[in-house]
Amino acid sequence: MAPKKSITKEEAERIYMLCWISYVPVSGDIRRIPPRRIVLYPDIFQTVWGWDRLLPHDIECEEFYFDYLRQYYERNRLDYVAAADGQSKPQDWPLKAPPEGVPKCIPNGKHPLAAAAKHCLKMEVRFMSVWKDRPIHNVKELSEKIQERVSRLIILGREFSEPAAASLVCIANEASLARELLRRGAKANDKEINLCNCIRHCALSLMFMSGPHSEASAAAMVGVAKEARKICEWMKSTKECCVFRSYSRIHELCLCDEIRVATFDVLKHILSNSTGGKEPFVLMDFAIKRNRRKHQNTMEGTSDESLLHVTKFNSFVLCAELCSLCCLLLFTNSTRTRQFSKK
Repeated sequence: MAPKKSITKEEAERIYMLCWISYVPVSGDIRRIPPRRIVLYPDIFQTVWGWDRLLPHDIECEEFYFDYLRQYYERNRLDYVAAADGQSKPQDWPLKAPPEGVPKCIPNGKHPLAAAAKHCLKMEVRFMSVWKDRPIHNVKELSEKIQERVSRLIILGREFSEPAAASLVCIANEASLARELLRRGAKANDKEINLCNCIRHCALSLMFMSGPHSEASAAAMVGVAKEARKICEWMKSTKECCVFRSYSRIHELCLCDEIRVATFDVLKHILSNSTGGKEPFVLMDFAIKRNRRKHQNTMEGTSDESLLHVTKFNSFVLCAELCSLCCLLLFTNSTRTRQFSKK
């Protein structure tokens, strides 16, 4: 009897990846997220996951994942152009135009960077009109920085840049998602809104990035922008508010959150390693303004009539305390007088 042939580690891994083909969903079902190393087997990856949605990566980014992001970028590089003026839906992406025709591929003749910038500015203004003065740190400051940079880009007519275009569409979609959440009753400190703010900050910081990870960052921003758009479309169609990570694993929104959270980690990883440690990236703090909220509860937003009642009540309490003090002093003096008389 011939001895059994041992298989290599790579062969065993390939056999394991082939098993994931059995999990390919039928029409209408939500796919399961395969192991990240499946990207090393392109033929299996194409069948199991494909190139439409970003495969999330929730651990430290190995080099093979950056290779995958660069391939995703090449296959989806026109998606931000399709979304530049905010009219197309994710299922309409990507445009079937040759990559070399990027600056001219918007059907209406608009320059894609200018179109993306104007759409981004419009979404930021709409978001802030709903946000108003909610007591969360740095949200208004971030939006002001975004609007300032985008306005400057429109005025100066900056030369076309794919990372910049991807950044603009990413920021626009996140602002649109945050606005839709607020309109449907989400609180200012909602976790999904906080994630929107964090991603917008990262995208702003990556707008003019160059270097070895510029394509990977553009891919990540395009991928996360798709998911933000999907959540918006779901809320509009169901007329419900999305609740962060509250859905079962077979729900479409669960997959959206998985991809968004993991991609946010990728964006942070790229930013943290883009400066060589000289100027480390520090994410803005979007926590609740505790002191301001306390101040508002006591003074701001209180009517004159309420303040009058508060003043009268405080005066009554003060008078009562003074009367008690006077009685105590009289009693003490009276006691001392009696003791002195006895002596």
